[in-house]
Amino acid sequence: SLQGDLQLKMDLHPELAQLQLDGNWSGFPFKGDLTLIKEGMDIFLGAKLDCADMSPLPLILETVGRFAGGLNLDLSSLLNIQRGAGFVRWTGRMEEDGIMDQFLELNATELNVQTMGMELDIPQSILFFTPLDDGQFDASLYANINFGSNLILQGMKLSTSLRDGNYKFSGGIKKLSTIEDLPSTELIGLTVDRIDFAKDEDGEIIHLQDVECRFSAFHYDEGIFNLYDGEVFISWLGEDRYKVEIRKANGSLPTVGLNFSNLTYSGEIALNEFPNLKSYQTLEIEEAILGEEMKVEDFTLQFKMESSQRLDVKEVSMRMNEFEFSIDPANLAIEFPDSSDGRVDLSLLS
Repeated sequence: SLQGDLQLKMDLHPELAQLQLDGNWSGFPFKGDLTLIKEGMDIFLGAKLDCADMSPLPLILETVGRFAGGLNLDLSSLLNIQRGAGFVRWTGRMEEDGIMDQFLELNATELNVQTMGMELDIPQSILFFTPLDDGQFDASLYANINFGSNLILQGMKLSTSLRDGNYKFSGGIKKLSTIEDLPSTELIGLTVDRIDFAKDEDGEIIHLQDVECRFSAFHYDEGIFNLYDGEVFISWLGEDRYKVEIRKANGSLPTVGLNFSNLTYSGEIALNEFPNLKSYQTLEIEEAILGEEMKVEDFTLQFKMESSQRLDVKEVSMRMNEFEFSIDPANLAIEFPDSSDGRVDLSLLS
């Protein structure tokens, strides 16, 4: 049950009314206000609810849902808010046909959430929601998110809209970084141009279908491997398998003096096996320059990775000046033993 106290203050004037709330429900402190302004035949509405401590929110929503709508919500087992403050702001205009021009803003700061085995730190997040006619809407989310100590998202934006029963999604991330338990990587300037979801017979979204995006730069292991200005296409193949394509990327491996242009990559990735790649992937590079003189063109490599220490090569081909080189099938295994320092083992597959 909900327990607490509530203080109410109201100011009434001929064309202005204000209501102020100050209370605490079961450890959930809040301050709220509601303003009504009459101009001609219209009444303009504005409301705001501030909360200094959002940690009791899941329990509050469970209790309200149980008493108000008979809903048996189990939010506490799914969502644990450790800390965080925030506010909700809503505006609208009342006329004879109803409430028009509605706008909703949700703002949270220093939010720490535990959900589905993950810990999320959200220093800042803002959600804008605009309801439209016939159940249509526009929504945009802006946030910085830390997934534990492994993944950091800076400058994330997600936008969605509903028109005539069709959803449209887009978004982007200024910078994505992986640290500590994951390989050190940076992805800069990610823009999501299109997201499609598969639906069931009732029109309900069941899983991600296709994604088209592009990025400005990708850096692996503090710049050992770099990609620039690439396009990425992801398609769902069933269960946890996805087809991934990278097109038109340029890049470099500075430690060996290698620069290349027009890289394309195509392969199948199973999430439960990643980073291992147990089906053959195809890597193609239109032109590569090694050092100051060696030029390689039309490079093709087909490979798979049974583990992070082993690369199985099926095909390799390239062109150097007038010389063409091709091995198909290559049946070559390249291994990087853990115990060695820079050692590489080559062997032929049977």
